[in-house]
Amino acid sequence: MAVTGLILAGGRGTRMGEADKGLVELFGQPMVAHVAARLRPQVDRLLISANRNPQAYAAHGTVVSDDPADGNAAGPLAGVAAALAAARSSWVVTVPCDAPFFPIDLVVRLGAALGLGADPAAWAAARSATWPVARPASGRLSKSAPGPKSGPAAGLASGPVSAPTTAPTTGPIFAAASNSGLVTPFAVTPGTALGQPPRLAVARAGARRQPVCMLLATDLLDDLRAYLRGGGRRVAAWQNEAGVVEVDFPDESGFLNVNTPADLAAAAARMAAYTSQ
Repeated sequence: MAVTGLILAGGRGTRMGEADKGLVELFGQPMVAHVAARLRPQVDRLLISANRNPQAYAAHGTVVSDDPADGNAAGPLAGVAAALAAARSSWVVTVPCDAPFFPIDLVVRLGAALGLGADPAAWAAARSATWPVARPASGRLSKSAPGPKSGPAAGLASGPVSAPTTAPTTGPIFAAASNSGLVTPFAVTPGTALGQPPRLAVARAGARRQPVCMLLATDLLDDLRAYLRGGGRRVAAWQNEAGVVEVDFPDESGFLNVNTPADLAAAAARMAAYTSQ
């Protein structure tokens, strides 16, 4: 089944001196390039929500703009609404542009929690040998010999969820620790009608929700627009209203956000340590 990926790059970068964080250089590449390299093999199409520098972002994906009807300074949910409207698939997965280490099995784990059918171990094993690796100062992303052009098809299919025989990993792109174990969902579904399965799953790590790392159905667009046009802005609050399943990811470091110059330096050091191995 098809999944559209969305990179959220509409933030103001206040702790980076108002910099456009997705375009800040990290280890020789714009940060969005690292995020796109991790997300692209998990999805069938890549969108980027960007309110600044759309031409620069267009080198990494199809840029979508917020709908003015959703309000001014509406935050990441406005970008999500734009992606739901633009998607040609039934599902959209979202990640922020400042999280260059998010798990390579994000889509398959979230999908499994929604009952879409996935084998995380098989998916991770099939993709790991051909994963793109960002290199410093090269001006491009290099990639090893390509494997099957299947998007997320190796990990999302019809049928029951299978327990992995080995632990899916967060690597090989600049990953420190591994995710271990099978998907562990925490049901938090106050907005879900009785008997109706959730249509939204969100990552949970470090005992807290990672609200902008989510997989959601495109048919939630009308609900999201109503929330935005009613003045709602809080991502977690809308997720609770819509009905959400939280999915445990044991490796909290995979969700590191690069918010400050110190975070940027730490992320670059982490990447350098990986490439020196």
